[in-house]
Amino acid sequence: EALNLEIFPPWMDRTILELARAGTGPGDATALAGLDLLQHLVFFLASKPNCVSHTVPDFSLAIGRGLAALVKTARARAAAASDPEVAACFLGMGEVLEGIVACSRRLADEAERLAERETRADRRAELETLARIHRRVPEHPAATFREGLTTVWTCWIALHVENVNIGLSLGRLDQVLYP
Repeated sequence: EALNLEIFPPWMDRTILELARAGTGPGDATALAGLDLLQHLVFFLASKPNCVSHTVPDFSLAIGRGLAALVKTARARAAAASDPEVAACFLGMGEVLEGIVACSRRLADEAERLAERETRADRRAELETLARIHRRVPEHPAATFREGLTTVWTCWIALHVENVNIGLSLGRLDQVLYP
């Protein structure tokens, strides 16, 4: 009920596809045909033919060390690499992890912005808690179960930004989050 009535509705018209559709005039048949093709392509890519294997990311590294430590490791490995392509790969990994941290900071900013306007004390407290958690993780190691879960979820969303969601698995969260 919360997803259908509170969470999804504000985002329904803010997807990349809907923004593109809104920017396309009714007489632009070529653009509309392109959007139609894109929808068919997305459907195809998100279907079984694209799924080659299943992947379980190692969330324990993000939870236990934090992404800032992983960025530092990636930079060190890039600096130590003798092959420029290997160095570029590690630098790219670091940039992606920095992007996840930046996204989490933006989520904290938004939670703080919403908390300032919130009139209900319980909801304001929830938003302030979200902001505090997103300021800490996934950049730093998780200290609580909720911080660990937030780290997993933030990284999970980041994985789906550039990947189809078939073939990715959360794995054994009971083992990863237990500590």
